Amino acid sequence: MARARSAAAKQKQLMDKHREELLAAIDKMSEEQVECRDIQHSYRKWSVRWNPQDREYIRELKCLRCGTIRAQRVSERGYLLGSSYAYSEGYLVKGLGRLDQDDRGTIRLQSMLGDLERSEQNA
Repeated sequence: MARARSAAAKQKQLMDKHREELLAAIDKMSEEQVECRDIQHSYRKWSVRWNPQDREYIRELKCLRCGTIRAQRVSERGYLLGSSYAYSEGYLVKGLGRLDQDDRGTIRLQSMLGDLERSEQNA
């Protein structure tokens, strides 16, 4: 039983450390980056070009808020073959791994608290 409590305590300590690191990373993000993490990107068409070597189109979309570029590979028939992303500096949370549902909830709350603060200032 003591081992189980010890393991649970270590798990909680790791989760608390992870949350602190995530909050520190959010503090370093721009308001626009946090908003994109919260409600997703606001993409607009940016450019398109033909890639004759692979016989595919490359269409780039750019986020109006944070500047992230999404490059889509599109077949001659219009099928989406894949996408890649070029994120603005500070957008990715390095060292924390893939963000999970709890992490996204933390980001969402931080975004909403910033919105609430701005709303109260403007009232």
